[in-house]
Amino acid sequence: MIGVKKMVNGGVLVSQDLSCAGQVSLSAALPVLGACGLSPTILPTAILSTHTGGFGENTFLSLNNEMAKIMAHWQKVGFDFSAVYLGYLGKSALDFWTEKISYFKQKNKLILIDPVMGDHGQLYRGIDENYVIKMRNLVKSATILTPNMTEVAFLLGKKATSNSLKTATEFAAELSSQFGVPNVIITGISLNKEKISGSWNYSRS
Repeated sequence: MIGVKKMVNGGVLVSQDLSCAGQVSLSAALPVLGACGLSPTILPTAILSTHTGGFGENTFLSLNNEMAKIMAHWQKVGFDFSAVYLGYLGKSALDFWTEKISYFKQKNKLILIDPVMGDHGQLYRGIDENYVIKMRNLVKSATILTPNMTEVAFLLGKKATSNSLKTATEFAAELSSQFGVPNVIITGISLNKEKISGSWNYSRS
């Protein structure tokens, strides 16, 4: 067990869904983190037959009850992570992390939150206004926040009238100020008429 603890301690805790088909969430995050030389430990939030875009009515199995048991076991054996990375959560897991995130915040862990809720001006299926309200509370704990332009607009309660770098710059500063997040990276910004996308990084420091 000591060998396992050495592998886990100081690594990254990744919590988001596992889509059985579609290269998103955990399927996308784990290879990237591994290639960066990090040792990710996963806390899956749900299992989906596919991701929620373009495949019709996907199945959704919440792992909320199991998440609490897994976390309790980790704490019992003394696992300690240097960072937490939250992606797509779902309603039950959003409640779970709203309750648990303070534990990592108090320990000054790096907390990266990708507030996955929607794109192209619309919320994803299964995400409603109540979810947005709860997400606004969760993101206050983030060290780094990585929304797209649609998610920024919903977090701020605004309409994104433009997907430009100028709008992203203004929204990033407002997001940082309103929610107390020191680093904001906005993704999916249109840089020209050909719809080439980029990102904008805002840091208070």
